[in-house]
Amino acid sequence: TNITAFMKKITLLILLLLFSHTGFSQFAENFEGAPAAPVAGGVWTLNSGDWQIFDNGVGSFNWRLNTAAFPAFSAPNAALILNQNIGAGNTSMDYLATPLIPLPANAQLRFQTRTTIGGNQGTIFEIRAAAAGSNPALAASYTTLVATFSEDDLSVPSNITSYIEKVVNLPASLGPNVHLAFVKIYTQVGDGLGGDRWLVDDVRV
Repeated sequence: TNITAFMKKITLLILLLLFSHTGFSQFAENFEGAPAAPVAGGVWTLNSGDWQIFDNGVGSFNWRLNTAAFPAFSAPNAALILNQNIGAGNTSMDYLATPLIPLPANAQLRFQTRTTIGGNQGTIFEIRAAAAGSNPALAASYTTLVATFSEDDLSVPSNITSYIEKVVNLPASLGPNVHLAFVKIYTQVGDGLGGDRWLVDDVRV
């Protein structure tokens, strides 16, 4: 009957919508319900699994939850790395690394992000990848540079408080499973506080 055919079409449409919704993200983290990150770095246990927080030994700040002064994209929480005075000529590298992520075909990394200071302060932001089986808590594991951004790439000049979504294509050469790291790099030019802060929210693959 016409009613039976109509119901079949509706059922098929609902199934397709559910498939597209559930199949879009293989991995997702919005930092909601997250415990405070370990101050000295280490394992940060989030809803999506165990993230690694570490640096190259320069500076005393590590990735943490945002403060009220730096709102999240989807409130209340985002990941934040502050700027700091590391001394002229020194370079800091701060890593926020995901658990092992299974990559579908034509995988993309998507995340909401922003900096906090108008103008380019000279900070570099990278997405790096480490192969499955490598130690995700070691910088040396992240041998593949996937994407590099300047402060201008992550900021809206007319509104520094706005988040923008970055979309990074993940090549099949990374393999079926991978750790990804958000890496903030800054080489201090003078004696004073330099560089910018970095906020990351709503991470998904």
